[in-house]
Amino acid sequence: AHQILAQGYLPGRQAIVYGDARYASVTAQRLEDAGVVVSLISPAQVQLVAIEGSPRLQWVTLCRAGETYSVEADLLVYSVGMMANTHWLKGSGISTAEDGTVQVDAGYETNVAGIYAVGTVIAPSLDHVDSLAMGKEVASLLLGGTS
Repeated sequence: AHQILAQGYLPGRQAIVYGDARYASVTAQRLEDAGVVVSLISPAQVQLVAIEGSPRLQWVTLCRAGETYSVEADLLVYSVGMMANTHWLKGSGISTAEDGTVQVDAGYETNVAGIYAVGTVIAPSLDHVDSLAMGKEVASLLLGGTS
């Protein structure tokens, strides 16, 4: 959705953003700012049951407290269970786990000596504040500090 908006296009007119992480709320706000009608839905409170429509999304069916209902939408942003964006490391020799996260030791060093990784590539659901704190910790370690 962010890339489509950056190109000057609207990805839909009526959106469901399904997720409760910070990224979901930022995405919902950016869509609203662009003129899209947005419903931000928390998976902790509402279960996504079905998506309907062909060739384009028309309805999202949800369930809350045992009651099922449908919401009209032409865009669904599913923001549950973030993944590490590490596909570009393929062939680099840096070890990644099955879920794509970069493997690091207690000092954030990868299996390749002198290469460190912090933030969402090692823990995809981190907030950027936590990612920055990790970066500061690595900088301190490199300057001779302790973790």
